Amino acid sequence: MTATSKSHKKEICCRKLLKKLKFEFIEMCRKFGITICKKRFKTMRGKAFIEEKKIKLPSIQNLESLYIALHEVGHIKLGHGLNSTKQKSIKEYEAENFALL
Repeated sequence: MTATSKSHKKEICCRKLLKKLKFEFIEMCRKFGITICKKRFKTMRGKAFIEEKKIKLPSIQNLESLYIALHEVGHIKLGHGLNSTKQKSIKEYEAENFALL
């Protein structure tokens, strides 16, 4: 097998994995009652609207954008709304951990 065919196989495998992870992310949002805004960010950033249980994301095209999406879900699941008394840095730390686990 040539190096080119190995890298092509790896690329196909990565695309399939990302497609599966994206599907699982959408299912998780449904399970948690979280709405994904139809209008997307064009840059790699996200926004959680905690009280509305809604997230605005970039299009999920790679692991970085999937991570951003999970981070925003973390804010909602962890209750980082307006009534939270936690410091912003603590909320961000907790959302980072949610996304990684």
